[in-house]
Amino acid sequence: MEYLAQGQNARVYRLSGNEPQARIQHAQLVRTEGHENPLNYAILYCIHDICHASFPQHFAEVVSCGVDTMSSSMNLDEGGIPSYQPNHRIYFKELDVPKEHHHFGSQASIGLHGEKLSTCGCFGCTNHRTLHDENRKRMCELSLKLKEYGIITPWDDLSDWCVDSAGNIVFFEADLFLPPVFRERLDEFEFDPKVNGRVLRQLDFIEKSGYVERF
Repeated sequence: MEYLAQGQNARVYRLSGNEPQARIQHAQLVRTEGHENPLNYAILYCIHDICHASFPQHFAEVVSCGVDTMSSSMNLDEGGIPSYQPNHRIYFKELDVPKEHHHFGSQASIGLHGEKLSTCGCFGCTNHRTLHDENRKRMCELSLKLKEYGIITPWDDLSDWCVDSAGNIVFFEADLFLPPVFRERLDEFEFDPKVNGRVLRQLDFIEKSGYVERF
């Protein structure tokens, strides 16, 4: 695997093609995160799959998931004590965004209000920052639209959104997903019966998992 980027809680790698998920599911990227909830990987998979099925031009396609109990990530609790948690893995198709984006996002710092800021002066980051600045208004407008469907995007995290080669605003993840709100808008999507059944099963699973109660 090739390391690409690191966020606040997770790391992203490009698969070499030798991993089982890459060979079988045609996965290109994997997101790994240590998490104490044994269902975290499945919950995130369902959320990402629903987002992509509903708005395929704005979300990456998720193709597989799993939890690796043989490896772990270290996290610090509130007392500064390290704990080791199993790695939860989500496998994606890679979005068609500029190659500079991964470095641009990884070097960002945290602002006073928790937002991510880019101050790197290298040529790649300077050009990519211009792309983000020129499209930030469109990104915020899209975030407000998606919020009406119960999909809360990381609009203040510049590492989690970009612009693809077709000019679409794309998000790498959802910050929060509200199944009851999405259910109210479900009839607006013209899913084929197979996809509609899958989405309904995933909504049921997310609700029963206790995901929403965490917020």
